[in-house]
Amino acid sequence: MTRSALHCHPSEKSVTALPKARYGRQVDFGGVEFRYAASPDMPALDGVSCTIGLDQFVAFVKYSGTGNLSAVALLEHFYDVSTGGILVKEVNITSIPVCDYRS
Repeated sequence: MTRSALHCHPSEKSVTALPKARYGRQVDFGGVEFRYAASPDMPALDGVSCTIGLDQFVAFVKYSGTGNLSAVALLEHFYDVSTGGILVKEVNITSIPVCDYRS
């Protein structure tokens, strides 16, 4: 679980950069489990799986303090998942340089 740099410069020619085309965009959470380093015995997310298609809206609805914002932080690639994976356009976000992913 690493905290990514907030200031970065996208590479000009990244092989793993996501295509800019609008079609085929979707996000897949596949069995995502996440634990913060400060509380490794308590998962913030435990086995989250869902597919979010283009032009769909999703709400993570849970009690306050139970991982709602953790899903967003993982999607923004501020942290790495403990197990499982997050795919954007069928590419695991951990294989994309953070600066390219966020550009």
